[in-house]
Amino acid sequence: MHSYSINEPRTNIFKYLGIISLILTAPIINLLKDIVESINSLPGINYMPCMSQITIFGIIFLGLYYFFDKWLWKKTIFGLKFSKIPNLNGCWKGRIKTSYPEKPEIDVKIIIKQTWSSISITLKTDESESESHVALISLSNSRLIYQYLNEPQNTSIDSMKMHYGVTMVKFNGKDILKGKYFTDKNRKNYGDIEVKRI
Repeated sequence: MHSYSINEPRTNIFKYLGIISLILTAPIINLLKDIVESINSLPGINYMPCMSQITIFGIIFLGLYYFFDKWLWKKTIFGLKFSKIPNLNGCWKGRIKTSYPEKPEIDVKIIIKQTWSSISITLKTDESESESHVALISLSNSRLIYQYLNEPQNTSIDSMKMHYGVTMVKFNGKDILKGKYFTDKNRKNYGDIEVKRI
């Protein structure tokens, strides 16, 4: 997986996580102090130091960030959605209409794995497989744009070469991605793509 950009700042999330971490630090420190004092009072136990406030704050912040990044960002609880970023995770199937004259329509499967901070987009056909390298999710116009590297299967036709390309699709909240793609000068191909999440 690789990071992806959005056209809105993510800094507010870090600010909120920092505030929550700061609020949680004091009671957790008091709890740990009580535990450490109880342990140190036991016979035969050497002095056991308590962790510093900075260390505890850092552990809480990292734990909250991991929880948010992997799970909470895509949830809606009591009508509250924790992130504006759309959840595109899943398997999508559909067709490509290509400018390649010998095979104008191709069945495709796209597998998207996504967290709040990273994404991977894999497109598979019978003859090749593409992996995303760079991606952008535009929240203002509901668009996913990504650059990919396509590698043909060993059994593919001779005209299939490894190449880069760009795909631009719109998401509409109905589990459909629809848009266009084009490839670099090594392939000189373009077309339309439409897939539905299954």
